[in-house]
Amino acid sequence: MAPGSLLLGQRGSCFCCTHDHGVGDRCVAFYFDPGLIEELAAEIPSVSRTRFEMHRVPPLQTLVPLLSDVCALANRGDASAGEELALRMAGAALRLAHSGSDFKVNTRDERRITEVLRIVEERLTGPLSIAALAKEVGLSRYHFLRTFHRTIGETPYRYILSRRLAFVAERLSSTSENVLDTALACGFGDLSEFTRRFRARFGLTPAMYRQQRHPLRRAKYDSSSVRTLNCS
Repeated sequence: MAPGSLLLGQRGSCFCCTHDHGVGDRCVAFYFDPGLIEELAAEIPSVSRTRFEMHRVPPLQTLVPLLSDVCALANRGDASAGEELALRMAGAALRLAHSGSDFKVNTRDERRITEVLRIVEERLTGPLSIAALAKEVGLSRYHFLRTFHRTIGETPYRYILSRRLAFVAERLSSTSENVLDTALACGFGDLSEFTRRFRARFGLTPAMYRQQRHPLRRAKYDSSSVRTLNCS
């Protein structure tokens, strides 16, 4: 399991998620009634059954906006957003679990990529290259690239970009530092390129995203709207 992954299970089934490096991660769990899953599956064209064919979905780029909202929910406990997020999560899990993708790898390669993911998290805001990461786990660059993609479902570059954008989104939601400082602190060196990539991923500029997600800024916006309505 890597940051941003989904662990899928059937009702009544047991699972075990361990951390060889001795450090646990924060996990957010969703529990669904089987009737709801059946209802959703009937409305998703690509899904014909409710039983998961796989138990792990890697941290795909398409999951980044959804998981950023989940992290915001976990941090602030906004109950009004919980139902919507739960439905989005269930739909994403069903679609991805029945997409036909195969993320199976042998144990040795899985351990190597797990080590790489740990390194990426530790050095996320600094320079990271395929050559350096491959050397860390004793693989050639080409074999590392293929193994990483087969294990994670993304290339190393796209995975690192996703993790940095998710890191930015979390900081925009929880701190008051300006957008430029946030981008630089999260490993981006060009503000215009960062803004373009952020907007492509989240559908909003960083400033607009903060306006919607940051509780204090949203409160100011809401109170301003109320005053305007009262005056008209």
